[in-house]
Amino acid sequence: EQPPAREEESIDRGEEQMVVDSDDGNTRDFERLAEYVDAYGTEFVTGDAPFRPRPAGGERDRKMDAMANTPAPVQSLNEYLLEQWVFVEAGDEVKVAGRLIISYIDDDGYLRTPLEELPQKTRDPVTEAQLRDALKLVQTLDPIGVGARDLQECLTIQLSAESAAGMDVSLELELVSRFLRDIEMNRLPQIARKAGKTLEEIKEAIVNLSHLNPRPGTLIGQRTVPGIFPDVMVEFTDDGEMKVFAVDGRTPRLYISRLYRR
Repeated sequence: EQPPAREEESIDRGEEQMVVDSDDGNTRDFERLAEYVDAYGTEFVTGDAPFRPRPAGGERDRKMDAMANTPAPVQSLNEYLLEQWVFVEAGDEVKVAGRLIISYIDDDGYLRTPLEELPQKTRDPVTEAQLRDALKLVQTLDPIGVGARDLQECLTIQLSAESAAGMDVSLELELVSRFLRDIEMNRLPQIARKAGKTLEEIKEAIVNLSHLNPRPGTLIGQRTVPGIFPDVMVEFTDDGEMKVFAVDGRTPRLYISRLYRR
């Protein structure tokens, strides 16, 4: 004889069947749905994403915080120049030549690859004349001085931009074109005599030259600077005494040779 079937115990889980009630406009049902969303997030009701409980007690999601705090990739100088090159008005052949020139500009802004070698580095039919025309336009891009092939050209481009803005930089242009080596060797009296200027005028012009950027490409983008870690630390105690100690974890291991142990 089989024992009588036991009735399943009804466990109250706080669940409540959602019943559509047209009398009150389903107000209660929407209130319960809003409570579920507040407790478990939108994933609970959409079903499109796997369930992921919310952090309790206002705790922040560490993974989301880490993703939000991750720095965006730094824009390179070549990318910055190509964005400007799109808006330069030129023929298709010159535009192709300009993109080729930009791709060979170094991070400091200089074009160190000779123009006559560039046609051999691309499959596009580019002539040296088109490259020369494109280079003139590339050298008008920001930062001023980019696309120069040496220091003299770099400074001349920047001074020409100042001259176009109405500044009198005639002496500075003369110094760059004729006396750049003499300036490096600090031959100021000779420069003043050859240029027919006073020593004070030459010094003032050199000060103006010092405000130019010899490496304009470094204005765009950022390079990772290695951290500096000290080998020793110096602190002052409450008694005013100086205390010098090695930084933990950076002290090299000291070994004694077996020969000297004897």
